[in-house]
Amino acid sequence: MENKNPKIIPFRQKVRDRRAITVFAGVLAVLVLVLAFFVVDGGRNWDAVRRFLTYGRGEQRIDRGSAGHWTLWDGRLVTAGSDGVVCYTPGGDMDFVVSADLSSPELIAGNRTLLAYSAGGSRLVLLKDNGEILLELKDTGPIFDAHMSADGAVCCLSSGERDKTVLQVYDRRQLNCYTVRSDTRYLARCAVSNGARYVCAVALEEEDGIFQSVAVIYNTDHETPVAEVSLGNQMIYDVRFWDNNCITLVGDSSLITLNPAGDMLSQYAYDDLLAYTLYGEDFSAIAVGDENGDNLLTFDQNGNLLANLPLQSREIRLTAGGKYLALLSDDLLVLGNRMLSCGEGQTVSGVISGLCVGDPGVCYVLDSRGATRYLP
Repeated sequence: MENKNPKIIPFRQKVRDRRAITVFAGVLAVLVLVLAFFVVDGGRNWDAVRRFLTYGRGEQRIDRGSAGHWTLWDGRLVTAGSDGVVCYTPGGDMDFVVSADLSSPELIAGNRTLLAYSAGGSRLVLLKDNGEILLELKDTGPIFDAHMSADGAVCCLSSGERDKTVLQVYDRRQLNCYTVRSDTRYLARCAVSNGARYVCAVALEEEDGIFQSVAVIYNTDHETPVAEVSLGNQMIYDVRFWDNNCITLVGDSSLITLNPAGDMLSQYAYDDLLAYTLYGEDFSAIAVGDENGDNLLTFDQNGNLLANLPLQSREIRLTAGGKYLALLSDDLLVLGNRMLSCGEGQTVSGVISGLCVGDPGVCYVLDSRGATRYLP
């Protein structure tokens, strides 16, 4: 008779356990490949998926009356003019309209807010992404310039009754947190940092009959400027704060980057400024002519040169938004990134009045009757 011990249990590896391990390893490998597909190339593969899901394929036309200015705001086209601010859905339908007489409109898009104002007028509105008005200025003097940080802080330069310029700063809760009244010099350009911690204004001065631009940097916890930096005998066209760390100023003869303490981090000089944009996600771009010929250049937030692309024509339009840059040269539209890695060009016809570009890689080309959407 066979003697069996019931306390001894023989071990047998089950086939289904081996299958489960194999399936798990396969799923893990697929996930790694999917993540790699989306992460490489600056995330543009993921943008291609988003474009397809949001916009489908091919061009789209939005017909409307002439608009004075336009921008892309979280993938939506926004136009502004004398009839107000109009926002369109990605499908081309009208999302919302905000009535405002903006005869010389300017638009700046943030994360969830949009700043619209009339340059030389007296109207400024800050909008939420559903069209709600968060801040409205109507009783100011003529507005010289206004700007918004990524988190919704706002600064505005306007003329005063007794002052040459009044600089007002509003925090991201739309509270007036800082005011500068300049009675000795004009302030022509301004930019505010995240959290309204710093504000930079460009002052116009004259010394011995020579015009000078001066960057005046304020910490909004202090009454007087923390730094003043001479920018030389050049007109400054635009200013941008990169978080709270760097300030980029583009002028008619150089691109300058400062820190809030007033130290100059970089300066790139040129002979001719053909076009510029400071509104890439983490880069700026200029098209310039100098001893090296005509070139398109991109710079990081610290003013370091990233990439250089020779230009074949001086008749160009340039804009940036998110990770993308759009260049319209003659009739050829090219989309690229901050390293000037560009896709295949697309032919654009008609009399073009402007263009705008943004994530996830969508571009609108505008004419007097409306806008045409292009996808890479």
